[in-house]
Amino acid sequence: MSTQVSHLPNEIVVDDELVLRGKSSESFDEFSRIVVSNREHLSAWLPWAENAPDESSVAHYSESPMKKENDEEVNWDIFCRGSLCGAIGLMKREETKTILEIGYWLAQEFNGRGIMTRCVNALVDVTFKQTDTPAIEIGCDKANLPSASVALRAGFIYHRDKEREPVARCETDFGHYFRLTRDEWLAR
Repeated sequence: MSTQVSHLPNEIVVDDELVLRGKSSESFDEFSRIVVSNREHLSAWLPWAENAPDESSVAHYSESPMKKENDEEVNWDIFCRGSLCGAIGLMKREETKTILEIGYWLAQEFNGRGIMTRCVNALVDVTFKQTDTPAIEIGCDKANLPSASVALRAGFIYHRDKEREPVARCETDFGHYFRLTRDEWLAR
């Protein structure tokens, strides 16, 4: 069994300030500007940010609609009051194909305003309403306390650690995984 994500909406209105819009080449130039101005902040945890914008980030933007259509993953840009400020994605966990995983990043100047927690909550609601996934996970490095805090504020519960090879500047050799099950979501 595999959880389908291809039918999830291209646009999710989070609230009167925030909108998630499916990644497209239209926002690539703004993405490039944000990554360059936030390189130090982003590359601490995200190895792709060290060299972005590059061929892999161009491919990520151009291939996102196809990956959604092929039911592999869905990626949205986050817009705050009309300006691109980050991104959030939903992908299938390789091991199960039924558990989905959320990944995200936010430009430094937008931190501390609850933006990512609100986006995660909105994406969780849409995902549980429109898919049959039994659970959603968020993974982050054990030293990435801001990312872990988002997961906890969004109601996710610590689930497990996973040993892994560090690839970004600040990463350690362990990732924390937080999980929210459908039953936990329904009980909120």
